[in-house]
Amino acid sequence: MRTIGILVVFALVTVAPAPSASACTVPNGRVATDRDLTHGAHAIVRVRAEAYVEPPCPPDVKCADRLGKIRFRVLEVLKGPYPSTLFHAWGRLGDQQPHSEPDSCLTTAYKAETEFLLFLQNWSGTWVVSPTPLAATNREVQGENDPRVCAVRAEVKRMKQQTRAPKVPQ
Repeated sequence: MRTIGILVVFALVTVAPAPSASACTVPNGRVATDRDLTHGAHAIVRVRAEAYVEPPCPPDVKCADRLGKIRFRVLEVLKGPYPSTLFHAWGRLGDQQPHSEPDSCLTTAYKAETEFLLFLQNWSGTWVVSPTPLAATNREVQGENDPRVCAVRAEVKRMKQQTRAPKVPQ
């Protein structure tokens, strides 16, 4: 009888709708910093948004999602390896400043011909922008000397030096 009760509770928990919450719920209530993102990323690239590879769904057609597939040109690999000179991501390309879609806490709109710093994850051979809620995983930057690019580059260098430094016995 106890097993049936546990199964009923499990079924209710997994089937019942989740309580209303913001789409931007942050784990542990803390937004990841650039340092956190740098340490957690499999690769970090500076890119330029170029064009659609697959255009978004037209407004007059019913679609599950209105995002298109955008091609980015890789200008610099700050942390890697990253195996290509191109990167593709789902999003919206236009003249507007980068922003998130309604009910999302991840930026999916990009300004055309603009540079971005992308923190990437490799999921079973597929590279994606790190889906970290509210964190600046795909922030617009102003070239290779942008303060954010320089700070991330310095953190990557510091990480490499720490891994090479011999451990001093105590």
